[in-house]
Amino acid sequence: MLVFNSISEIDRVKYPSVVQFQEAIETDIIKDTPDANLDDYNNTMGGKLHIIEKAEEWSELLEKVPCVNDHYIFDNIFETFDELYMVVYIATNDAGGPLYYIPRQIYMQEGKLCSYAE
Repeated sequence: MLVFNSISEIDRVKYPSVVQFQEAIETDIIKDTPDANLDDYNNTMGGKLHIIEKAEEWSELLEKVPCVNDHYIFDNIFETFDELYMVVYIATNDAGGPLYYIPRQIYMQEGKLCSYAE
């Protein structure tokens, strides 16, 4: 899993859809908070940006997510403009929380249902 604290750290050639979607998010943040420091996601958004590259990484994350009625509970789920990634937001503190970019094929492969062994 790749972890970034600002958009400037992301490879624009390798992850263009992530950069494009993140730029849109930043535009909205600047509208609401003109003095926001977008060079520090952890401070501005309450968490860093993650790009999941392997199904195992997504599975490990799902182990930490609440499950209600056999469905994972995320604070928000988006699709990137080109539909290559699903973007999952998990609020973990008052400032917000981390964003996870998951390749759509991995997201769909792992499913949205969960169950707990008793």
